[in-house]
Amino acid sequence: MSADLVAASDELLSVLEQLPEGVFVLDADSKVLFANKPGLRLIKMKPKKTIGELFPYAVEDGTMRDFDVEMLVRPMTWGGREAKMVHLKPLKSAGAFHLEWKLE
Repeated sequence: MSADLVAASDELLSVLEQLPEGVFVLDADSKVLFANKPGLRLIKMKPKKTIGELFPYAVEDGTMRDFDVEMLVRPMTWGGREAKMVHLKPLKSAGAFHLEWKLE
């Protein structure tokens, strides 16, 4: 791998870590290949126990009601192999949650 390619790869991973939404990359068997910190927080997974483990939830477009999170799944390649990108987006913003809590 050239130095430029390694640098670009590192920069892309840095961007993924800075996103406010969750991003997971799963292999064909739904083992976790990559997970950013917001994704881990959204569904209460531990970073050190995640990579290489099976993703413990159904991998399908739709709402993860236990976490109030919307999941979008898209096919992709990762390291030259078939994979799935799982994008997790909170259904409520923190501000909306606090407003809802105050209104109750």
